[in-house]
Order: sequence, then C-alpha cells, then structure tokens
Amino acid sequence: MKILFIFLFSFNGCSDSFKKRSIYDLSIFRKIISINELKSELVSTPPVIPPTTPVTPPAIPVTPVTPPVTPNINKYIFVTVSTHNGRFGIDPALASNGAVNGNGNAIEEVDQFCRKDKDLFFTNLPGNSTEYKALITEGNIRRACSTANCSGGNSESIDWVLKPDTIYYRSSVNIDTVLFKTDASVGIFKFISGNTLTNSIDINGANSWWTGFGQDWTTFGSSNGNCSDWLNPGSGTVGVGNSVNATSIDSLNLLNCNTQFKIVCVRQ
Repeated sequence: MKILFIFLFSFNGCSDSFKKRSIYDLSIFRKIISINELKSELVSTPPVIPPTTPVTPPAIPVTPVTPPVTPNINKYIFVTVSTHNGRFGIDPALASNGAVNGNGNAIEEVDQFCRKDKDLFFTNLPGNSTEYKALITEGNIRRACSTANCSGGNSESIDWVLKPDTIYYRSSVNIDTVLFKTDASVGIFKFISGNTLTNSIDINGANSWWTGFGQDWTTFGSSNGNCSDWLNPGSGTVGVGNSVNATSIDSLNLLNCNTQFKIVCVRQ
C-alpha cells in the first residue's frame, strides 16, 4: 500500500525564463512512501509523556478510644478510727448531713459519725461518704430482726444496712478481702450450725464497736442493750475484733454507755 504525499512550496523569486513576467514559479515535490516506513517513523519517535507527581491522600486523624471506667460497686465495711460513747443522739457535733440533734432519732447521728470517718480516714475507699451507714440497731428506727435470725423473713427489717444474698468486703492496700455473704433471703449472716464469717470484720482483737444486737440479730432491751436508744446512760452490747463467730456482733458483755467504742460502717 502506498501513500502519496504532495508538498507545494511557493517561492517569491522568479525563474530566469519568467523574470519579465510577474508570476511565481511553482515547484512540486512529490514523494511516495510505504505504510511500513510511516510506522517506522512513528515508532522511532515516541511521544514525550511528562512525569507525574504521585498524589498522597490526606491523612485521616485517628482519635484514640478510651475504654469506659467501670465503677466499683462492691459493698464495703470499715471500722471507724474514731471512738464515741453510746450517747450519739445528744452530740450536737454530729448534727449535719441529714442528722438532726435532739429529734429522738439517734441513728441519724450514728450514720453521720460513719460519714465523718469516711471523709477523714477512708478517702480511698470506693463510694461517697453518704453511701455508708452504721451497722447498729435501735429497735424501732433501724432493725435487723424482730425474731431470732429473722425467722419471719426479710420483712422484719427496718432501714437495715445489709442486703440479702450479698458479699461484703474489707479493703486495704487495694486488696478486697471477703468478710461474709449474707443469707439468700434475709440481710444477715446466720451464726448457726457452726457457720463463721469468711474473715473477721477487723483483724485487731483490741477493737470493739457498739451494736445493740444479740447474737441472733435481735435487738436487746432499750436501756440494757442500746444505751436507751443511743440517747441516754445505760448499757449496750458491742462486737469485738479478730472474731469470725457471733461475738463479732455481740461479745455477751454489757458495757457502760459512757465508754468509748468504734462503729462498723457499711456501704449501701
């Protein structure tokens, strides 16, 4: 296959034979090339492609994900560092955070005693101070059982601080120690059939705390068991440290209400 290329060139100058005539010479150049020659020409001179700069996609910022903090909801028990006589209801220093001095409800003041100690000495213990109440009985305002070991069920309890089927802990140096688990149906630990606490509420055998309980969780008589509802002189029952049996809530001794003892406080 042949391709005919005709190139026309015009010249401004005249040839010798036409000098006196005002016309232009025409020269016609003709060349015939083959298709293979054309291909050779095209291939031998490849097109120049300008270099391209790679495009880097913009970086997508990554926000680190902080896992949610799981709140510590364990139920803790602590024994106060401070001591108090059995006449909580006549101490005006305890009339705050809901406690009203002189209104006949000494339990409010005992709870405030727990809260003050929590703020002073147990700041690392989980929970706010308002979450803690005193493990103590008055009979009509706070009661564990009205019959031995709550034989009538959980309905015998009034404003009670232990919950049924719940594990309670003592905490020290970031280590939680199991003290006991309450009965499945009532909020007490039944000291029957040789049952004992897993660990003592307090390891110091020299410590004692006001309770007002008998060893079966019933309330002693007002004047000879809980210092006349923790308002006036009389006697009261106490629990003792380094004990895993019923003496942890009742040492079987009645103590003068002017004596200074501690309080066991429980997280709600």
